[in-house]
Amino acid sequence: MTNKPGFIALQQAARWYAEFQDVPAAQTCPDDFQRWLNESAENQEAWQHVQRISQRFTPLRETDARKTAALTALTAKSGHAGRRQVLKMAAWMAIGSLAGWSTWRYPPLRNQMLAWRADYRSPYGEITRFTLSDGSQIWLDTDSALTVDYSPTQRRLHLINGRVMIETASDPQRPLTVTTTQGSLHALGTVFSVQLINDSTALHVYQGAVAVSPSAIHNVIRVEAGRGITFRDASSGPVTALSQPEPAWPRGLLQADNLPLVEFIARLSAYHHGYLACDPAVEALAVTGTFPLNDTDMALAMLTRVLPVRVQRRFSWWLTVVPRGE
Repeated sequence: MTNKPGFIALQQAARWYAEFQDVPAAQTCPDDFQRWLNESAENQEAWQHVQRISQRFTPLRETDARKTAALTALTAKSGHAGRRQVLKMAAWMAIGSLAGWSTWRYPPLRNQMLAWRADYRSPYGEITRFTLSDGSQIWLDTDSALTVDYSPTQRRLHLINGRVMIETASDPQRPLTVTTTQGSLHALGTVFSVQLINDSTALHVYQGAVAVSPSAIHNVIRVEAGRGITFRDASSGPVTALSQPEPAWPRGLLQADNLPLVEFIARLSAYHHGYLACDPAVEALAVTGTFPLNDTDMALAMLTRVLPVRVQRRFSWWLTVVPRGE
């Protein structure tokens, strides 16, 4: 699993993306672009990241048909030198296609493919509530997916992607279990949330208790209400107290209590259809308040009223929170 590329690399990748939106201007860019791309793995990851988020904002993306038409028109107008430029352009297009393909090799993106066939899904940027056949209530967070396997003897849910909160209906004959890649969680008459974070599973218990069993070890860890734990398949962290008695996200809210801006933006970006980040110069600013998750533009507008920051737009889908004076 790769780390998220740094701020500077992402800004550079955004500039390259802007160059490539204008085909004539891009004719002089591929060699420099290739050198930049080869400088570091971080640059390659940044380019992949920009491509992924540009795909979320399809109305402004240039289609393959338009790119092909542009290349065809350029070839028709140009001689040998023009054809060399076409080959250069084809090269960066191939690089982009390869980068896009390689991102699907990462487990979280494979999970997104599996999510297309899940029993319950919540689209990117939305929080969705469902009622299961036994009366249990589930809230699926943004970009989340869940499969359900009910039988006369068991109730089993498998979290494929994202985060879910569950209010378990009572059924003494059929215990409810949630499984993830890292292990299983056995509900003991409870309200709790489960979230996939990279190669870990995070559990927060709000009512009752949950028994956690990592898949590669034989330990069973009981987590009571007001407590949480993060575990992997062969290890687990400590059981810790929750910062809030109940979660705000199922109600479509982001509650911040002296939260560093960089962390606030990271949480809000999960609901933004595009790229959202903050300049390192302001990332340590503290945020306090309650913000809407279903309207990230409103949340950012509220942010600019309480902090000395403004929102810089590189594209309509690429936003950066920067110092107000810039």
